[in-house]
Amino acid sequence: MANKLFYFLVVLSENIEIQKEFSRDPEGVMARHGLTRDEMAAVLSGDDSRVRSMADVGPDFALRMHLHVYPRPPKKKQARKPRKARK
Repeated sequence: MANKLFYFLVVLSENIEIQKEFSRDPEGVMARHGLTRDEMAAVLSGDDSRVRSMADVGPDFALRMHLHVYPRPPKKKQARKPRKARK
């Protein structure tokens, strides 16, 4: 039986529409691709070794490239420094 997680990673890396959808609704996209709750949790964790193990891929597989669309927490906006008044 094919590894659904591995297949999902390949599809995700190659399909820009799925990447966009994944960034909006990662759990929904993974569920539609048949991933288990454990596989979904591994992907959302961002833990490369955990995902590699579950996808049954070795260290040569460019996992970070394939999962560059991990949902990431929004960057904190830095407060702007007040500008000095011109003389």
